[in-house]
Amino acid sequence: MFLTINPLLPHISFIVTDGVSIVEQSLLEKNLDNASTFPRHLVDIIDRYDISEIWCVVGPWAFTLMRIVTLSVNAVWLARWIPLKWVHFFNILGNTHTPILEANAREYIIREDESDSLIAKSELPPWSYIGIVETKDFTEDKTFVEYREDISEIVRVFWDTEPTKTLVPIYFKAPHITCSNKKTSPSSETTSAS
Repeated sequence: MFLTINPLLPHISFIVTDGVSIVEQSLLEKNLDNASTFPRHLVDIIDRYDISEIWCVVGPWAFTLMRIVTLSVNAVWLARWIPLKWVHFFNILGNTHTPILEANAREYIIREDESDSLIAKSELPPWSYIGIVETKDFTEDKTFVEYREDISEIVRVFWDTEPTKTLVPIYFKAPHITCSNKKTSPSSETTSAS
């Protein structure tokens, strides 16, 4: 059995497949309460169905969610040695429309000529798109098809994908993690009594 995980959908999708049809599909809501539930849910499915490969759809998505999925799947690979395969979300969309994801309130990420790029929403070319966007602000010169999981396309793409040792996160932009410049020490926090 194969387990497909797609965290880019409105809910995290888990599909157990025998390579032909869906055996089970479950959805996990994206919220902070489920940050600890995701790893448990992942291991429960692996144990229940004796999963032989994990297939993960990756792409730029929320930083915290990306870290939880990446760390959990990589930990399972290290602990259980279950072969891991991953593909970029845009690779499972086919090639009839231009792939698109909503990056933030002002930008989309699209794939054009095998290259991903951020583009301002106001500068989006008048093409036909497929993907996941929350804001349906397409004008009549642009069309949008919402992505729906297609198990036969998922199996086709993953079947020919080579296993890897780690799931690698994809960022819209490099993370901006900063450290505080404040100096705190026990002596600076105490005041002397007069």
